[in-house]
Amino acid sequence: FHLPSEVTKVMSEGVERAIERRDPLSNIPESRRQSVANVLDALTHMTQQGQGDLLLQFAGEPQTGMTLIAGIHVADGDKLASALDQLLPEVRNSDKVAQLTMDAGTSRGVKFARIEGHGTGEKEKLFYGGQPSLYVGLQSDTLWLLVGDNDALQDFDSLTVADGATSRTTGGNLVEARLHLSD
Repeated sequence: FHLPSEVTKVMSEGVERAIERRDPLSNIPESRRQSVANVLDALTHMTQQGQGDLLLQFAGEPQTGMTLIAGIHVADGDKLASALDQLLPEVRNSDKVAQLTMDAGTSRGVKFARIEGHGTGEKEKLFYGGQPSLYVGLQSDTLWLLVGDNDALQDFDSLTVADGATSRTTGGNLVEARLHLSD
């Protein structure tokens, strides 16, 4: 996908103006400000860079349940990992979250947190093979998001993607895209 350079410029300038005009961190508790700033820095870097890599793939078996796997290339994964470690526990405060497990398991060298919601429709349970959860994991350059049941980490382990790369796959992808935000 290609977006004109004018769009990229407007997006970058909009983010920068919003940060300059009103400190977006002023409403955030002091103990969380640096973590939120690190997340904003990663997003700002991606828009200024003008491109992003994304992988979407289903894994698993239709008879037993599927897992949706998304990989997003990120800048400065170490800062983002630190921010997520501090910010993810905050999701427990949401009335939509039934449970958060910070150390839900490791797959392909990626440590995942698991966020379980309240209730799911029958179609979702049938598709995912049970109560789906959101799994969040981070490598040095890739943010991984999985939606699936208890087999999600096992499905991720069998994924046909080169470790640490959202843009180098070996097949089986639902969607793989490189998004260019400029001409």
